[in-house]
Amino acid sequence: MNRPRSFTTVKNVAKVLVSVILLSLVLRGVVWEDIRRALGGVRLPCLAVAAALSVLSVVIRAVRWKLLTDSLGIGASLRSLVKLYFVGTFFSNLLPTGVGGDAVRAYELSRQTKSPASGVGSVVIERALGLLVQLTIGSVALVFASGLIGSSLELVIVLLGAAGWAGCVLLVYCDWSRLAALLRMPVLHKLQSAADVVRSCGWSPIWRAGLVSLVLSAVLIGTNYMVALALGVAINPWYFVLFVPIISSLLLLPVSVSGWGVREWAYVHLFSSAGVIPAQALTLSVLVQTMAMGNGLIGALCNAAGGIAALAKRDAGKRPG
Repeated sequence: MNRPRSFTTVKNVAKVLVSVILLSLVLRGVVWEDIRRALGGVRLPCLAVAAALSVLSVVIRAVRWKLLTDSLGIGASLRSLVKLYFVGTFFSNLLPTGVGGDAVRAYELSRQTKSPASGVGSVVIERALGLLVQLTIGSVALVFASGLIGSSLELVIVLLGAAGWAGCVLLVYCDWSRLAALLRMPVLHKLQSAADVVRSCGWSPIWRAGLVSLVLSAVLIGTNYMVALALGVAINPWYFVLFVPIISSLLLLPVSVSGWGVREWAYVHLFSSAGVIPAQALTLSVLVQTMAMGNGLIGALCNAAGGIAALAKRDAGKRPG
């Protein structure tokens, strides 16, 4: 009985260590005076636009999710999905727990709609579709931004894009139930469930959700670009088109606490190759994450408001007529 709990403890400790080690490596190469100078010269109008785009990105994600839930027959309103997305952001960015925002969204939607498989499947498809579109944009951008980055980074972007498409093809067309029986790996049945949900959605809603993902990707890239302008970082905008998908992919790896360490290392490593000094790249990373945490605070308020409303409704039901 204690074995799963011990494994979870070891896993969480390992994540903390990874975050600490990567942050230490990043901070060793940063001049603190450069950070102070970068923050002291922040252009507030650009930062305000970036903050607005960050909030807008959550709403756009909810719109994409709505297209998929509708195709699955889940009667969830856009308003409730926007709220759930903000609440999920709270769990992802502000709570040091092993429960990610996607898990919270899937659980809450399944609980509200009484359809666990569809609720979980909609979250999985929504997130996977967003990443796939980002990786595709990064790959296509290489055609227009050839020579901006080294050949090794170009290869990474191409391989990530190819892996994303290969994963989608395998998910949809592979017989995971049969493979699970042959390999005696029951966990593969979950992939079969996800594939069944994709087929239940139909391709038309998925294509529409993909178009929404294009808009979302532009907003995410715009958020990073506006933060860079706020810090006085003047580099070719194509760098953001190329780097943001890589960073998004790295943040999916469950190896750190809420992406801390991985995010900062990625920003510093990638943008340093574009001529940005480490202090500015680190500050860019922290400000973008701060905006995500701000969205999490909105989610916390939504969660608290929902709890207060539920308590008031329950108390009203107990009062004598």
